[in-house]
Amino acid sequence: MKIPVNKLLKLDTRKLPEIVFSPIEKRGEKKTINEQNAYKSWESFGKPGRDPQNLYSLLGNFANKKHWNEPLAIARMREDWWKIVGKSASLNCYIDQIKDGILIVRTKSNVWYTQLSYCKPMLEKKIFEYSKNINIKEVKIVGPSLQKTGKKSINSRFNIKNH
Repeated sequence: MKIPVNKLLKLDTRKLPEIVFSPIEKRGEKKTINEQNAYKSWESFGKPGRDPQNLYSLLGNFANKKHWNEPLAIARMREDWWKIVGKSASLNCYIDQIKDGILIVRTKSNVWYTQLSYCKPMLEKKIFEYSKNINIKEVKIVGPSLQKTGKKSINSRFNIKNH
């Protein structure tokens, strides 16, 4: 004679239906709630406040909260540098750095340094108009930097090798 399963597993026959059907009932309730929420969202589609936002506005809000406006404006200015100074000048000068409210524009040759120095008032006006989100108080134009070729020592001058 076989022992009944409920006695073998020591299960209470009064609680057995609850143990079996309770998870199925919970899934059914969850599915009903999800269907109701989906119906409500379709009904409210297109109403004020429910319009989807575009990615640009979401990123803009994110940048505002994280205080990224100034670095983003500087990057935009570097990207649009040719619009500010013109195509030919943008090929021969660039934004070197912005430090303590001073924008340093570095030229690739002394000729362009002289040319931009004469145009500095006009250049400052355009930069200040373009960079409203950037704290720029002064524009400084500098010539090309000298390249350091290495350590100048007696050993390197006379090609002396240490053993």
